[in-house]
Amino acid sequence: RGGIVNEQAILEALDNGKLSAAAFDVYETEPPDLNSKLFQLDKVLTTPHLGASTGEAQEKVAVQIGEQIVDLLKNNSVRGAVNAASFEALANEELRPFIILAEKLGLLLSQLNKEHLRNLNINLSGLFLHKFSEILSKSFLKGFLSNKIDEPVNLVNSKLFAEERGIILNEVKSNENENYKNLISVEFIGEKGRKLLAGTVFGKEEIRVVKIDGYRVELRPEGNMLFYKNIDKPGMLAAVGRILSEENINIAGLSLGRQESGKEALTVIAADEEINKKAIDRILSTDGIWDVIPVNI
Repeated sequence: RGGIVNEQAILEALDNGKLSAAAFDVYETEPPDLNSKLFQLDKVLTTPHLGASTGEAQEKVAVQIGEQIVDLLKNNSVRGAVNAASFEALANEELRPFIILAEKLGLLLSQLNKEHLRNLNINLSGLFLHKFSEILSKSFLKGFLSNKIDEPVNLVNSKLFAEERGIILNEVKSNENENYKNLISVEFIGEKGRKLLAGTVFGKEEIRVVKIDGYRVELRPEGNMLFYKNIDKPGMLAAVGRILSEENINIAGLSLGRQESGKEALTVIAADEEINKKAIDRILSTDGIWDVIPVNI
């Protein structure tokens, strides 16, 4: 891009012999001033911002890309990738499920909160996660922003998109959690309240959300899910199950969390079908149930 190289410095280096020649395809000012000394010297070759558009250049680029793809597929070698760090991280079998977990925590957190964001936090617990904090933070932002903007979000641009929207992710590295060797916790702080999620990986690739606010849960963050709070008493789950059955929605999984018997409880239902508005309205109108939120991941 024009301006990356200081044209005046190039001219001085050519005059004093530090450079023997120079070539330019872009300029500090475009269209360029053809009266500039840059265009008067025999030591300078200039092209009008299309040096890569010649037949010869296009052919060489095509051959190079073909060779790079062959090298990738045969030798798992990546050359010239702008997102090489992301690619290498995803190739790490131990790290990859945590990258996926971070993204899904972002997707989940963004759908569970509709109020204006004040602070966004991520806490990486465990020395293994500390080494990969940057890629994990980018993955979380990718998930968090995916449902909020129209442009495709990836591991390369997620941080930039966040900064453009004034979103600052506060990153914390903490010691190993007492219950989990590696734990990713994320927190949304809004104007009226906050929402905290925590997740880990069991075995080699079993991704689980293990905490929502103060509730211990164990759920797979995938597919169609329904989150709601209810009074912890007999018959509540049966009432919701009956509504889903009448709406022809099959329950695929269930996770329950509570802090104290007979008080407030959190229920998460995974379903085979999308949970429609009619079912949501009926559940919300059930006595003893509130904060009904459908989520899709």
